[in-house]
Amino acid sequence: FNACVSSTIPAGAGLSSSAAFEVLIGRIFNALFNNSIVGPLDIARIAKRAENIYFGKPCGFMDQMASSFEGILGIDFEDPDNPIVERVSPRFITDVNGSDGFYGTGYKLCVVDTGGSHADLTPEYASIPQEILKAAQFFGRTVARGITISEVMESIGPLREKVGDRAALRLLHFIGEDERAVQQVKSLQAGNMDEFLRQVAQSGQSSSSLLQNCYNTHEPSEQPIPLALAVTEMLLGSNGVGRVHGGGFAGTIQAYVHESHFEKYRESMDKLFGTGAVIELVIRQSGREIIWPS
Repeated sequence: FNACVSSTIPAGAGLSSSAAFEVLIGRIFNALFNNSIVGPLDIARIAKRAENIYFGKPCGFMDQMASSFEGILGIDFEDPDNPIVERVSPRFITDVNGSDGFYGTGYKLCVVDTGGSHADLTPEYASIPQEILKAAQFFGRTVARGITISEVMESIGPLREKVGDRAALRLLHFIGEDERAVQQVKSLQAGNMDEFLRQVAQSGQSSSSLLQNCYNTHEPSEQPIPLALAVTEMLLGSNGVGRVHGGGFAGTIQAYVHESHFEKYRESMDKLFGTGAVIELVIRQSGREIIWPS
């Protein structure tokens, strides 16, 4: 078959363009040659395998799952080969406001392309699961899930001596983020936008200070992500929140911006990072994958 692909996703900007392309190819093969019987989980599995083996990137499963299932998802990876997927329906969704900004909440969801490329950052990404695994092994575990903050705090001295400070900090981030994701789902389901934004801010702060994925450690003089986050906070104050997006280290930040400040925010960030740096997002719902000619 011949395929023509058009995309508005900036390449190498940390917006899961590789996962989206992998899932697209999977859907084409599924529709043309498999009578569309292959489900989204299997397509995501195949896409992840392609990225791990062909591209050589030791990525997890989340990007492919999000591209394959679509919408807002709560995903439980306790069984990493068979994750449990919950489609999250924010309580503030209505037929009228479903596509108006971020579900008609008065906020717009956008990303800011800071111009940094994700190319050649595989070692940075790989260091995160490697270090968290080392920290988990200190507690006699093969995964970090189930380790508590109190366990870490009781052994923080020996832990840092054994695995290093950064690994200990990254473990603390994992534990907090694991619980925070559950709470964010509850906030959306309850339609509590203020609490959801507070949790987004907490997650971003944890990524910056504990996970430490906001700039490339091999190029410390280049820090577009921290710069974008600092400027976002100065511009928005209490009228929005920004955080590093995706795997981090380079690429984009994610921002929820109140509509009253959006145009000014777009203008300011475009001046800083170039025209078109601010990309407003709409969360596509499932069920619109294939249009057959009549």
